[in-house]
Amino acid sequence: MINERAFQKLREYADASNDDFVKALCVGIERLLPDRQNPVRLNLIASCIRELLTYQLDTLAPHAVVQQCPWYVQDPTANAATRRQRLRYAISGGLPDAVLTTLGVDEPGSIADLITLYNEASKYTHVRPDRINHPDDEVGDFVVDGVTALDGLREEIDLLCDDVKEHLRQAISEHTLQEFLGVVLDELDILSTHTRVEYPFVDEITVEKIDQSHVYVGVTGDVNVEFVYGSGSDFRRGEGATLDDSFPFEVSLRSPVTDLDKFKTTQPIKVDTSSWYE
Repeated sequence: MINERAFQKLREYADASNDDFVKALCVGIERLLPDRQNPVRLNLIASCIRELLTYQLDTLAPHAVVQQCPWYVQDPTANAATRRQRLRYAISGGLPDAVLTTLGVDEPGSIADLITLYNEASKYTHVRPDRINHPDDEVGDFVVDGVTALDGLREEIDLLCDDVKEHLRQAISEHTLQEFLGVVLDELDILSTHTRVEYPFVDEITVEKIDQSHVYVGVTGDVNVEFVYGSGSDFRRGEGATLDDSFPFEVSLRSPVTDLDKFKTTQPIKVDTSSWYE
């Protein structure tokens, strides 16, 4: 009997995806798992697992894009990017070796696991008389190992994004402050005679994408401001007033993969002042 863990891992993997093709392949594998009467049960499952990985690479790491990365070097034995190079891109985009070292990132173990998975799946898909009628234990173990390796790709992408976020947090805070100091925002300026930005506090940093040339980051937080009401003479007469408040903001940034601390604002800072009018 197939170990229930194989079904569980497969369903969790499918549930975590919003891709209909991935879900369909997982349904196909799940239906094959208990079919002991099918002599090529594992062979068909292996084909589906291999295509799941191939599809992920086609989606996350197209050959032409990988070849534009600053770290890319054509393998003389291959006509295009190798599977290892595409897996690297899927996880860390165009970030070169020096930047990955700065982040404290070594080559993820999932790359070796996925290459092993692909080779193992390929072995089963080449059906031979001695590669059919596999027992339940072998079938279940293959599915668990396969889905675990595929999950590893997702986990490595998330971990890399976390490393990038932590590395950029201080630099983003400083860049955001300079952005606020360098421009008078209409939505703040209309609320008083004069508005002083005291300090923006960065709350959430989201690494939205790492492609062959840039890291794209979304930033949200709160900006503390001082509203000044009245002119200098008003204050001298004791008629001026100040008020402190804070408002949420969001901004989109990007930095080149070769210099993560060099930011460019890709969309103007947006400050939500709706609470002022409530």
